[in-house]
Amino acid sequence: MLRKFFKKIYPEILRLLSKVLNINVTNVGAYRETTLCSRKGLGNWTSAMNTEFEALQRNSTCELIDLPAGANVTYCDNSLHLCQTRYIADLLEMNDMIDCKLAKTPGTIGKNLSKYDGELFEDETKYRSVVGALQYVTLTRPDIAFAVKKACQFMHSPTSAHWLSVKIILRYLRGTMQQGLRLNSSQDLHMQAYTDADYALTPNDRKSSSGYCVFFEDNLVCWSATKQKVVSCSSAESKYRGLAIVVAEIIWTLSLLQELCIPQHQAPLLWFDNICSSYLVANPVFHSRSKHIEIDINFVRD
Repeated sequence: MLRKFFKKIYPEILRLLSKVLNINVTNVGAYRETTLCSRKGLGNWTSAMNTEFEALQRNSTCELIDLPAGANVTYCDNSLHLCQTRYIADLLEMNDMIDCKLAKTPGTIGKNLSKYDGELFEDETKYRSVVGALQYVTLTRPDIAFAVKKACQFMHSPTSAHWLSVKIILRYLRGTMQQGLRLNSSQDLHMQAYTDADYALTPNDRKSSSGYCVFFEDNLVCWSATKQKVVSCSSAESKYRGLAIVVAEIIWTLSLLQELCIPQHQAPLLWFDNICSSYLVANPVFHSRSKHIEIDINFVRD
């Protein structure tokens, strides 16, 4: 998720890091000639960006250049609040749900959708359009990422049951339009990640689903909810594959921080709730029942 958003607003992220996280980026030209930090004229560029940012702070707002449509950023009490209230309102109005009944959760608890549920939906284009718009909303709303991921699995042949699940997401958004991401100023850049997996969740192919979120102190910077690419033979295997996925994201984020000249003085902390996975990490001996995940084990251990 961070990769997709980062490609579009790379300059803005560097500017935000320099202010929100209290990082001085004016003297990083000696880091490496091939990095962004070593480009000529960095001092003038940084000075201009600082001036612009301070002007936006005085007006209690923080509208970034080339923001995605419908997104806005507000500055308050040394923090940034990112939301898509306008975009969500337009999406609800387009689907005649601006006055709909509110939902407490973005999905139906305890129900796993199948491709055989319900009858074929008559307007496949509408389904794909709305679900695609919801994918865009997940840029600032990680709380709906899992529900939207489930709806995306039926793009090829949606049914009436699948459309009802999409409408539940829209009803949930109607009651939470003002919610979004809050980024707080912090001197501590210690990285922590949380991950979990649901074994054999999908009823059609019995593949597991896994998700993770990565924090800098109390700032959420990376998140994902995806279906695993292969079928796991045990709950321990599905949990460990989820660990491998989040470790790959942590490595990528650390390399990004290195390019931005932001040092990490502490090793990232990874939280998960499966004791079998912790035993596999600590145990250097691969038993017959765990050889099929030997690659993931070595990857996480390294």
